[in-house]
Amino acid sequence: MKRLINLIYKDFLLLVRDKAGLVFLFVMPLVLVLVMTGMQEGALESATKNSISLIVLDSDKDEIGLTVEKELQEKDMFDVKIADASMTEAEVQNLVRKGTYLIGVYIPENTTAKIQGNVQKSIAAAFAGLPASVTEGKMDTVSIKVFLDPTINSTFRTTLMSYLREASNQIENEYMFAKISEEVNERAMLPMGEFSLSAAQPVGIEEITYSNHDDAKANFDAAAHNVPAWTLFAIFFIVISLSGSIIKEREDGSFARLMTMPCPYSLYLLSKVIVYVAVCLAQFLVVMLMGKWLFPLIGLPVFDMHGTFFYCLIVVFCAALAAIGFGLLISTFATTHQQAAIFGAVSVVILSAIGGIWVPTFLMPKFLKALSMISPLNWGIEAFYGLILRGGSFVSVLPQCLLLLAFAAVCFVISLLAQGKKSF
Repeated sequence: MKRLINLIYKDFLLLVRDKAGLVFLFVMPLVLVLVMTGMQEGALESATKNSISLIVLDSDKDEIGLTVEKELQEKDMFDVKIADASMTEAEVQNLVRKGTYLIGVYIPENTTAKIQGNVQKSIAAAFAGLPASVTEGKMDTVSIKVFLDPTINSTFRTTLMSYLREASNQIENEYMFAKISEEVNERAMLPMGEFSLSAAQPVGIEEITYSNHDDAKANFDAAAHNVPAWTLFAIFFIVISLSGSIIKEREDGSFARLMTMPCPYSLYLLSKVIVYVAVCLAQFLVVMLMGKWLFPLIGLPVFDMHGTFFYCLIVVFCAALAAIGFGLLISTFATTHQQAAIFGAVSVVILSAIGGIWVPTFLMPKFLKALSMISPLNWGIEAFYGLILRGGSFVSVLPQCLLLLAFAAVCFVISLLAQGKKSF
């Protein structure tokens, strides 16, 4: 234990003596979060030309359902999937809840028939001379359900609701005027009673956003994305400091002296892990506090974790292990500090770009969405989305945490095997 404490103290001194490195590790994420949140706050609200995944379950199988399907498929902003007839409403809800699709549209059975019945009741009452108020209470309720992932911003919501209302109102009006023409032809020269287009019950659009938080509605805004996103970016950027530290010890002979002492290589690595995990946790805490306390003071949306702070710490811990493993892997194969710094910086920027750190994945083209699945930063940001926005439990984000731990394990194993060959 004493040897481990001494090693941790040694790594701590190496870290704090690098003043520029400390600024890089802590000031950089704060500046990035502040700047990117301010820049994206308006951009996220105005994004309207990017396709997002949408699944439609048409149990109506009549004009309303077919019109809604056609209307949505003609819009470039939606990537529409027509659900199989065997699928249920609950299965569509579950797909949206898990994030497989960002939007689910469910058109219940007999929607078209109910609209026809409502129109017929309204027209019949009007030609019978009855006031509109008499028929309003006799109309069947008609609703199209829309299930929304909380990452959908208000622009997409408004646009989708507009498309659905346009499609349903088009069918309803066609029935209305067709029935009017039919009644007029049958009852020519007879006096008409009060007629009101508003008497027919309109099609309701029921909006359901999937977030399990009870205390507040979790909205996707610039803070909800940028605080966890750029925290992950900063966590993975420790690969430069970590790999540089290891290479420096290798070059000045410190590593060789440690290995000649009764100090196993595993203990040497454990001290690095402890120190840099603490750094990653501190990065998260600093950025989180800025999002919670500073953002409201300068007019930016407040960052709210909705009671998932402990689970978020676990995600940060898993991401920290993945970043440390990646840094160790780089230091194992890099021969100079410059090589490690260049490769580490470029690789982290690329992984963050494709992983949804710079731009949320739902705003990306299809091929980049598929490519993002290989980035450990994407696993981390999806875990944060699951906790902060979707209100999931830790079990729901366990797959992403296991992927991060598996990535860390692979990096550690490869590094240990390579180090063993070098020692031999």
